[in-house]
Amino acid sequence: MAVGDGDGNNGGADGADDKSKSGDGSADADKDKSGGDPQKKISAQQEEIERHVRQKQEAERERDELREFKKETERAKMDETQKAVVQLNSILGDARESLRKADAVLADVQKIGANASTATQGLGALRSEVDASLRKVNSLIDEVNRKWPFKRDLELKLP
Repeated sequence: MAVGDGDGNNGGADGADDKSKSGDGSADADKDKSGGDPQKKISAQQEEIERHVRQKQEAERERDELREFKKETERAKMDETQKAVVQLNSILGDARESLRKADAVLADVQKIGANASTATQGLGALRSEVDASLRKVNSLIDEVNRKWPFKRDLELKLP
């Protein structure tokens, strides 16, 4: 199979063979029409193929570089994410510790509140007892004053 140049011409080899068979001597005219001798065409086609191969290799290199860049970017993102997660875990640990301390304070406040509640219940009874004691003391003082009159008239009468 002969390599074509894309215009349906098979490198001029078949056409040259046809012309030489016909014997009219127009093989040289065919060379001029097809752009030169077949060796030059093959060489031009090889250069074109090499150019396409180089372009393909360059495109593959660029794709590989892009893939590597993406991988590095993803690695950097993962590193940053891992650092953020570590910081977040530290912050959450601090928050847990603060909540434990707040729970301890609230437990103490509840104990104090319960003690205050118990104390206020006892205060009513204590007040009643103190009031009763004061009434007893007042009644005793009144009784002593009746039995012994310590109250003296301090008024002096002048003639």
